[in-house]
Amino acid sequence: MSDQRFVCELFMLFLAGFDTSATTICNTLYELALNHTIQNRLREEIRNMYIKSNGEITLDDINTMFYLDTICKETMRKYPVIDIITRQASSDYTFRNSQLTIPKGQVIHIPVYSIHFDPDIYPKPEIYDPERFDEVARFRRSMHYMPFGFGPRSCIGERFGLLQLKMGLITFLRNYKFDVCEKTPRKLKYISTVLIQHPKDIYLKITKIEFT
Repeated sequence: MSDQRFVCELFMLFLAGFDTSATTICNTLYELALNHTIQNRLREEIRNMYIKSNGEITLDDINTMFYLDTICKETMRKYPVIDIITRQASSDYTFRNSQLTIPKGQVIHIPVYSIHFDPDIYPKPEIYDPERFDEVARFRRSMHYMPFGFGPRSCIGERFGLLQLKMGLITFLRNYKFDVCEKTPRKLKYISTVLIQHPKDIYLKITKIEFT
């Protein structure tokens, strides 16, 4: 591997590991500011876990926080940081009961955003609803939800990114309350970059709270 290729790989890992998590946290806090019922329920789950763990939350504790997990999943459904996944066919593939064939070498674009907003898969997809990822959701087809891609070439940082997101939300929610303000946009606008979609100008009212 050349020095240039090595530097490029390091840069991509840094960018993918930092910018994506920061953007997803911003999107989540925006939705929680708009939805106080969801915000309060999550804060209560965090409070209960701190009581249960005597103030020392572990990785195992975080992995059992079901409502936190559904909130992270719903944010990544509604706001996938990468809205299209590109792959190249390694061999010819013919669909079952069809004459449609994808030839070897064909570049394929998978529209993650369109899948996540398909009303046949997610009813009322424009509504932020973490409960759509309840226990029943495990019966949903895996290709209906792809914030990290899918298969052997899925995102290498999926586990770390999720942990980073969850720890960030736990820290924010136990210290601050999030509300809308006069400058909060009712609909987010985005700045497209090569890698991800950046939300533009998110303004929130942030109030310090006593976490007991």
